Amino acid sequence: MEFSDFLSSANETFVSVNAWLTSNSLLVFSIALPAFSYFISKRYEARSIANGDSQRQHERNLQKELRLVDLREKRIEEFRHDLAKLVAFDIENALSNNSVNRDKLLETIVNLRFRIPPDDSDYEKFEASFANAFERLVINKKANSKETVSSGSENEGLVEIGRRILFRWETDLENNLRNSDRRTNQ
Repeated sequence: MEFSDFLSSANETFVSVNAWLTSNSLLVFSIALPAFSYFISKRYEARSIANGDSQRQHERNLQKELRLVDLREKRIEEFRHDLAKLVAFDIENALSNNSVNRDKLLETIVNLRFRIPPDDSDYEKFEASFANAFERLVINKKANSKETVSSGSENEGLVEIGRRILFRWETDLENNLRNSDRRTNQ
């Protein structure tokens, strides 16, 4: 079979298919349109499912970030509250001749100690200052020594270190919120 015979045969087939399509155009249209619509709707459905999954994942990530922010805010507020109690003990100690309630002071200092994670950059300094205050409060029982909480003879005071930690935590929280906003808007 030669190429010209092939072309002639193909042309005859094309002419007969074209004639059938022309004579049955209503049938072709009524089958082709629903089939075309079906394939388009399936494609749209697949995209919608993918977009919905992506949106749900985004919402889960956002909820997770919000929970973490809430936990950090709570930790910061508790730390701030304990620092405020420590300053109040310090002021009460400086203004009165009576010794402050050593048990409450010690409880506040211990609470502060447990709120600082060991990987914090000021953890070692805080521990040294804590040990100094603990020695003066418990071992030497000098509860009304102003040095025990706000300053140390050799170390920075618990309050100064605590303020620095609190400021760093608040700054980190603000930066995380800003970065979260940027990721959300993208």
